Amino acid sequence: MKQGVPIESGMVTRAIERAQRKVEDRNFEIRKNLLEYDDVMDKQRKTIYGVRQDVLEGKGLKERVVEMIGTSLRRNALEVWHLDAAGFQAWFQRQFGFELPLELARAATDKNGDPTPVLQLLEQRYTEREAEMGDAMMRQVERYILLNAIDQRWKDHLYAIDSLKQGIHLRAYAQQDPKNIYKQEGFALFQKLFATIEDEVSSLVMRIEVRRPENAPAAAAPRAPARPAVPASMAFDLARRQQPRPGNPPRPS
Repeated sequence: MKQGVPIESGMVTRAIERAQRKVEDRNFEIRKNLLEYDDVMDKQRKTIYGVRQDVLEGKGLKERVVEMIGTSLRRNALEVWHLDAAGFQAWFQRQFGFELPLELARAATDKNGDPTPVLQLLEQRYTEREAEMGDAMMRQVERYILLNAIDQRWKDHLYAIDSLKQGIHLRAYAQQDPKNIYKQEGFALFQKLFATIEDEVSSLVMRIEVRRPENAPAAAAPRAPARPAVPASMAFDLARRQQPRPGNPPRPS
């Protein structure tokens, strides 16, 4: 056959159609897998961006912070430091900046632990700090702390998710479905993200100190600008030109 002559064989045409169909099916499966993986991050992104938008608009700042303090306290008392009163007492000191009585620590971490008295103590301390700072200043502090914690921890979460996605296909060698494992471990990382944000926000809100403008040290008085240095040769020429010439009256200064 000469170059450019069309092939009119039915067998060749059917073979090409079958090959093209297989390629399209394979590409469809690839796109479907990518969408399923991206759907996990899309849901997490919408959740965290929704929380961040509420914080930016100042919606329920106090209620959100108080809820974070209670969640962080209960999780550490009933899960992390369960049956370890001394460890919980030390954590409380580091976390909130004041000492917790040992009997309250024991009551919160024993077999039938009840962190309610400790939570009431924290709420009382929070109310005192709010009265010291004022409502407006307290809301500004809470807004700043929340935004900073969300932004920083979300970036860390994105790095963790990328690392998980890079090696998730290896789970197939262990007879596991990579997509299901990715969804499970991605959700676990997302829960860890919120736990980290809650711990950080509750700690900073209870410990941060705000220096008011009136307590700031007075600014130093502005210094007069220094005169530019003049070379000695130029200074001599300038002085000589200012001297009166013979026969000419001196110039008025």
